[in-house]
Amino acid sequence: MHPRPGRLVPPIRQHWRCHCRQREIGLIIPTIDTELPIYAAQIELFKNSGIEVLVPSIDFVQMTRNKIDTAKYLNQIGIRTPKTWTSLEEKEEFTYPLVAKPVDGSCSVGLAILENERELERLSRNHYEYMFQEKCSGEEYTVNAYYEGGCFRCAVPHHRVKTRSGEVLFGETVRTPVLEDIAAKLANGPLAVNGVICFQAFCTENANVANVIEINSRFGGGYPLCDQAGGTFARWILQKNATGKSDANNMDWKSGVRMLRYDAAVFYDRHESRANAFCS
Repeated sequence: MHPRPGRLVPPIRQHWRCHCRQREIGLIIPTIDTELPIYAAQIELFKNSGIEVLVPSIDFVQMTRNKIDTAKYLNQIGIRTPKTWTSLEEKEEFTYPLVAKPVDGSCSVGLAILENERELERLSRNHYEYMFQEKCSGEEYTVNAYYEGGCFRCAVPHHRVKTRSGEVLFGETVRTPVLEDIAAKLANGPLAVNGVICFQAFCTENANVANVIEINSRFGGGYPLCDQAGGTFARWILQKNATGKSDANNMDWKSGVRMLRYDAAVFYDRHESRANAFCS
């Protein structure tokens, strides 16, 4: 569907649109963080060539790519976030424990939980530009959300029971009104959102208060759980692209659907045919 991220350079404006027309590609769905702003900036150019790029507006994408901007925007539209400090210059105000995040990070790379000032001093030697947030209590959730033409259509929260490197290993879909309301509220903000996004949040034990900690302007790694539960965003996208409408709704997905991921190993003798390879 798209070249490697490192090859996405300015000539994409002409070359890639020609590439799509030649191969009758009418829909592009970017899923790599570094590609999102490139495609989002050219939504109209692709549209003029008869190609839909399903990604939120460039302003929304740029906001989600910067965690400081994300926290400011969520506060602006009335969505709760953890208390946030934007730089080490505010360290006298820090309350521990706190979470340190690279401002433009992803996949939990560079993230650190700091328990005291000594750990903060060690962190300051890293090369990342950090922002800092209070450590949230409660259970962590991901919400996969789908929008059509800027209108909210569906949100499927799942409890992140166990994760590794930012990806869910064991998750369960849970009807959580406070999180579904947040997904709907994002559609009413000043920055246009379209297609698929996901966001992470911590909910209190009774799930009536949530703090959003980040937003991704793309399909998340836990989307297969959402799809299995009935939030079939991919099918709805193809319906909409082919017919101009879809049967997307927020009522038909199931709570209590679980997903467990595991590692597999593949073995083969390089002196033999790879057809004889087997998994374990």
